[in-house]
Amino acid sequence: MLNIRYATAADQPAVMELWAEAFGADEPYFSWYFRTVYHPERTLGLFNGEELLSALQYAPKLLYLHGQKIPVAYLVGVCTKSAAQGRGYARRLLQTISRHLHSRYQLLLLYTDIPDFYRPLGFIHCYQLAQYRFPAVDNADAFTSWRNGALSAADIAAYDSIYRQMTAQLDGYILRDEQNWREFAGDFLCDGGSLYLCDDAYLLWTQSEQRCRIKEIGYRHPDALRAAVQLGQAIAAREGFAEISWDAPLAAPLEAKPAAAIPYVMAAGTQSGLAPGQLAEATRLLFGTSPRLWINEMT
Repeated sequence: MLNIRYATAADQPAVMELWAEAFGADEPYFSWYFRTVYHPERTLGLFNGEELLSALQYAPKLLYLHGQKIPVAYLVGVCTKSAAQGRGYARRLLQTISRHLHSRYQLLLLYTDIPDFYRPLGFIHCYQLAQYRFPAVDNADAFTSWRNGALSAADIAAYDSIYRQMTAQLDGYILRDEQNWREFAGDFLCDGGSLYLCDDAYLLWTQSEQRCRIKEIGYRHPDALRAAVQLGQAIAAREGFAEISWDAPLAAPLEAKPAAAIPYVMAAGTQSGLAPGQLAEATRLLFGTSPRLWINEMT
């Protein structure tokens, strides 16, 4: 008999098995995620008896948007067993979680490679990134004012100070606390990159799929942003890559011309009783058309 319920601690092996089937179990990310980020009480599953067929997870976040602090739920791990796909199970979970969370969270946010699956449920793209590619430049001097950052309380306070100054003039951004920073940075450090920090900027970079990528730059002023990009170019050269890429928020004041604009975050309202089309319109009105948003990876 099919039933939908939240997971318990005893369900974790089944959740991990389903995740591994859907997304892979690359280490060290897989173990890090289920040790550090995973919460069974925020995992909704569709079961056939005790067999887990489909699941999703959510994480509470706080979004500052046009002068309002808006509680949002970030959805991850939406997946269904391959043998049970095509039966609408994930859709049922998404509809259920929206009903469950509407009294606590105003929006659901997610990243996806299959946006057409989510549009009929009221999700719309609310945020874009600009894709930049910077050539590697062998420049030892670019490292001079930087040091390796850590996930210590002192360094997290430094990242946060830079981030808060950077976002203070924007129309929307995710508010981060110390735990958010640990999860955000830890996620991408699993890909084999590292953090760099100086007085006026930080840079988080990773290397995966034979690519060298900037995941985020935080900066206090445009000169610090330029210095961080130059550091990224020097890192690419040192690591043996021809270039380093950055899918940057449109709000980043870069002088280079982006290669493309990429639809990124999808959002849907959780208002009870609204049809998907009404939810999409309400969400569109909430975000507006401002490019001054910094809703980067959240984990």
